[in-house]
Amino acid sequence: MKDLKTFYEEYKNKTSAYSYAMGSIYFDQATVAPKDGVPYSNEVVSFLSGEAFAYSTDPENIKRIEELYKETTDPLEKKEIELRLRDLHQISKLPKEVYVDFQKAVADSQYVWEEAKEKDDYALFKPHL
Repeated sequence: MKDLKTFYEEYKNKTSAYSYAMGSIYFDQATVAPKDGVPYSNEVVSFLSGEAFAYSTDPENIKRIEELYKETTDPLEKKEIELRLRDLHQISKLPKEVYVDFQKAVADSQYVWEEAKEKDDYALFKPHL
């Protein structure tokens, strides 16, 4: 059980690190990053999204989390794992490429949405719907 708990803590740390990195890029874009860098930043976010997806939905990782769920007796931890597994089982049905493409589309449309909102020009954003 200790080995599974160690794995799960490392798993949570790694997935959190991916989220933190992507969040930092988004924050940078929204505040101080030059607008010319948005396309590259979006490519980086897309790449990180794919890596995070591949790691978090790796069947071996899910199997180990399921084993921990069966073994844990702590009700709070059990509920946390249950919710994580629910999300993982849903998202793992998607092909990685679909997930990455969606994340890229969201990232690309965010910048355009802000520009369209500022200019009060819905036509700029319409192609992203």
